[in-house]
Amino acid sequence: MKRNYIDIETQKWGGAPEFDPGTVKLGNVKDPVKVAAKVEEARASYQDKLALDPMTGQVLAIGVHDHSNGYVAIHGDNEQEVLAEFLPWLNNELFHQHYICGWNLKGFDLPFIRHRAFLHGLGHLVPVVLYDNRGYEHSCIKDLMLIWSYGKRGSDAWVGLDKVAKFLGHPGKRGISGKEFAEYYHGSPEQQRMAMEYLKTDVYMLEYIADRILF
Repeated sequence: MKRNYIDIETQKWGGAPEFDPGTVKLGNVKDPVKVAAKVEEARASYQDKLALDPMTGQVLAIGVHDHSNGYVAIHGDNEQEVLAEFLPWLNNELFHQHYICGWNLKGFDLPFIRHRAFLHGLGHLVPVVLYDNRGYEHSCIKDLMLIWSYGKRGSDAWVGLDKVAKFLGHPGKRGISGKEFAEYYHGSPEQQRMAMEYLKTDVYMLEYIADRILF
């Protein structure tokens, strides 16, 4: 079976709602200094999570290792264009029964892409076989994290890509972290190079792991 590997990087969406201090639960805290500290802690937590939710984040880059054409990165701040380029390729690969492999693919990458596509009026490009109306996924979607976790579900199934890759003998990630991707992507040419190299490393780690756990 031919395999493809995908990984996405996200950033805060410009249309995300601003943090509302009024939503912070203060309990019995009355001291103004402690209240301010609690609000700032909540604000920082909110900002950190914006890029991880399709209702507050957006797709910035998609790394694809195509079984026929090698590695390519589809990226840019125009999310609609990124998705419009990626989704027809995804449709074609699933139509031809080629594997789509990723890490936390069912829990993050594909739902994120799907919801953002709906926002941009690209629902017609979302593979109808990805999920039917009962929630059954396509058999060619291979979430390597779930395969590695061997039956665990929810938070019990979560384990980092880098951790498993290193366990299996890969040198792992170097340079920046995923949290820094958007910052580096919008930085200097050297920083953008580092960001794109980070994405490429992630994709090739997927292949490294798949070669050891898919048969």
